[in-house]
Amino acid sequence: EGGDVKEEQQQLDAVCPWELLPLESKLCYHPPVLPAHLQKAVCKMANQLMENDGYEWLRYPVSLEHFPDYTLAVTVPICLATIRERAENRFYRTLAAVRFDLNLLVSNCKRYNQPESEVVIVAERMRDAAMKMLLAAEEGVVA
Repeated sequence: EGGDVKEEQQQLDAVCPWELLPLESKLCYHPPVLPAHLQKAVCKMANQLMENDGYEWLRYPVSLEHFPDYTLAVTVPICLATIRERAENRFYRTLAAVRFDLNLLVSNCKRYNQPESEVVIVAERMRDAAMKMLLAAEEGVVA
């Protein structure tokens, strides 16, 4: 039985802690890279979201001066500016990571605000629009 535990640990050691993808080689790690056309599409999406006046509430970090209890409810804050910055700095290695951050933004809105509040509705609308842009880019549709 001791061999089973050792084997399981070896399998865990061969997994990237960031994306939880198996490593191809034990000698060298090659992280996934977002293809250039998708990288460009993610940056374009982030810029379009930032420029949309309808998403003004989601652009920048929540002001702790105005909402001092925000971090008591939301442990991992995120905003469109952070998503754009991550896109521009090639932080995202997969579209799943972009989608995760978009969903996190909506989740944070729901956690701090009333479920039917305008900010939650706007956040969901933003996420849906962003997801459509990502899907179009993934499928090779020029938007």
